[in-house]
Amino acid sequence: MQKRLGLSLVEVEEVEDVEDVDEPKQEPADLEDLFGYQEAPQQLRRVGGLESLETKTWTDDTGKFQCDARLLRTTSSAVVLVKPNGYRATVPMKRLSEADLRFVHQQVVAKRAMLAQRAFLKKVVAN
Repeated sequence: MQKRLGLSLVEVEEVEDVEDVDEPKQEPADLEDLFGYQEAPQQLRRVGGLESLETKTWTDDTGKFQCDARLLRTTSSAVVLVKPNGYRATVPMKRLSEADLRFVHQQVVAKRAMLAQRAFLKKVVAN
Protein backbone atom coordinates (compact mmCIF):
# COMPACT_ATOMS: atom_id res chain seq x y z
CA MET A 1 0.00 0.00 0.00
CA GLN A 2 1.26 3.50 -0.76
CA LYS A 3 0.33 6.74 0.94
CA ARG A 4 1.11 10.16 -0.32
CA LEU A 5 2.82 12.31 2.33
CA GLY A 6 3.73 15.76 1.15
CA LEU A 7 5.55 15.50 -2.16
CA SER A 8 7.00 12.00 -1.81
CA LEU A 9 5.55 8.51 -1.85
CA VAL A 10 6.20 6.38 1.21
CA GLU A 11 5.79 2.62 1.41
CA VAL A 12 3.70 1.59 4.39
CA GLU A 13 3.71 -2.01 5.48
CA GLU A 14 0.37 -3.42 6.53
CA VAL A 15 0.58 -4.98 9.97
CA GLU A 16 -1.89 -7.25 11.67
CA ASP A 17 -3.57 -5.80 14.70
CA VAL A 18 -1.65 -6.64 17.83
CA GLU A 19 -2.51 -5.95 21.42
CA ASP A 20 -1.34 -2.62 22.67
CA VAL A 21 1.47 -3.24 25.06
CA ASP A 22 2.30 -0.44 27.39
CA GLU A 23 5.91 0.54 27.01
CA PRO A 24 7.62 0.53 30.36
CA LYS A 25 7.91 4.08 31.59
CA GLN A 26 11.52 5.14 31.59
CA GLU A 27 12.74 6.11 34.98
CA PRO A 28 15.27 8.90 35.35
CA ALA A 29 17.99 6.32 36.07
CA ASP A 30 17.36 4.76 32.64
CA LEU A 31 17.69 8.14 30.99
CA GLU A 32 20.76 9.11 33.00
CA ASP A 33 22.92 6.55 31.22
CA LEU A 34 21.46 7.45 27.85
CA PHE A 35 22.62 11.05 28.16
CA GLY A 36 25.87 10.51 30.07
CA TYR A 37 24.42 12.00 33.23
CA GLN A 38 26.86 10.10 35.45
CA GLU A 39 29.89 12.10 34.28
CA ALA A 40 28.93 15.33 36.04
CA PRO A 41 28.35 13.81 39.49
CA GLN A 42 31.65 11.90 39.22
CA GLN A 43 33.46 15.13 38.51
CA LEU A 44 31.71 16.83 41.42
CA ARG A 45 32.73 14.00 43.77
CA ARG A 46 36.43 14.46 43.04
CA VAL A 47 38.47 15.12 46.17
CA GLY A 48 37.80 18.70 47.23
CA GLY A 49 34.88 19.07 44.80
CA LEU A 50 31.41 20.47 45.32
CA GLU A 51 29.89 17.07 46.18
CA SER A 52 32.90 15.71 48.08
CA LEU A 53 33.39 15.55 51.83
CA GLU A 54 37.15 15.17 51.40
CA THR A 55 39.55 18.09 51.28
CA LYS A 56 42.22 18.85 48.72
CA THR A 57 45.26 21.06 48.93
CA TRP A 58 44.60 24.48 47.43
CA THR A 59 47.52 26.66 46.36
CA ASP A 60 47.66 30.40 45.80
CA ASP A 61 48.92 32.07 42.63
CA THR A 62 52.43 32.53 44.07
CA GLY A 63 52.75 28.86 45.06
CA LYS A 64 53.85 29.90 48.56
CA PHE A 65 50.58 29.47 50.45
CA GLN A 66 48.47 26.35 50.71
CA CYS A 67 45.48 25.12 52.68
CA ASP A 68 43.44 21.94 52.85
CA ALA A 69 39.77 22.55 52.11
CA ARG A 70 36.88 21.54 49.90
CA LEU A 71 34.96 23.73 47.49
CA LEU A 72 31.64 24.89 48.91
CA ARG A 73 30.50 27.32 46.21
CA THR A 74 31.70 29.82 43.65
CA THR A 75 30.80 33.35 42.70
CA SER A 76 31.88 35.25 39.62
CA SER A 77 35.00 36.50 41.41
CA ALA A 78 35.71 34.14 44.31
CA VAL A 79 35.47 30.63 45.71
CA VAL A 80 34.25 29.69 49.16
CA LEU A 81 36.30 26.91 50.70
CA VAL A 82 35.52 24.90 53.84
CA LYS A 83 38.49 23.81 55.92
CA PRO A 84 38.45 20.60 58.01
CA ASN A 85 37.70 22.64 61.15
CA GLY A 86 34.54 24.04 59.49
CA TYR A 87 36.01 27.50 58.94
CA ARG A 88 34.91 29.04 55.64
CA ALA A 89 37.36 31.07 53.62
CA THR A 90 36.43 33.25 50.65
CA VAL A 91 39.34 33.39 48.22
CA PRO A 92 39.39 35.69 45.18
CA MET A 93 39.72 33.76 41.91
CA LYS A 94 42.74 35.85 40.96
CA ARG A 95 44.60 34.42 43.97
CA LEU A 96 44.19 30.76 42.94
CA SER A 97 46.90 28.76 41.17
CA GLU A 98 46.33 27.83 37.53
CA ALA A 99 45.70 24.20 38.51
CA ASP A 100 43.08 25.23 41.06
CA LEU A 101 41.43 27.58 38.56
CA ARG A 102 41.15 24.64 36.14
CA PHE A 103 39.69 22.51 38.95
CA VAL A 104 37.10 25.21 39.78
CA HIS A 105 36.22 25.55 36.09
CA GLN A 106 35.67 21.77 35.80
CA GLN A 107 33.49 21.83 38.91
CA VAL A 108 31.37 24.71 37.61
CA VAL A 109 30.93 23.08 34.19
CA ALA A 110 29.97 19.76 35.81
CA LYS A 111 27.50 21.44 38.19
CA ARG A 112 25.83 23.31 35.33
CA ALA A 113 25.61 20.12 33.29
CA MET A 114 24.10 18.25 36.22
CA LEU A 115 21.49 20.95 36.85
CA ALA A 116 20.59 21.16 33.16
CA GLN A 117 20.31 17.38 32.97
CA ARG A 118 18.06 17.25 36.03
CA ALA A 119 15.76 19.88 34.54
CA PHE A 120 15.65 17.97 31.25
CA LEU A 121 14.93 14.65 32.96
CA LYS A 122 12.10 16.20 34.98
CA LYS A 123 10.52 17.38 31.72
CA VAL A 124 10.94 14.01 30.03
CA VAL A 125 9.55 12.05 32.96
CA ALA A 126 6.65 14.49 33.38
CA ASN A 127 5.57 13.94 29.78
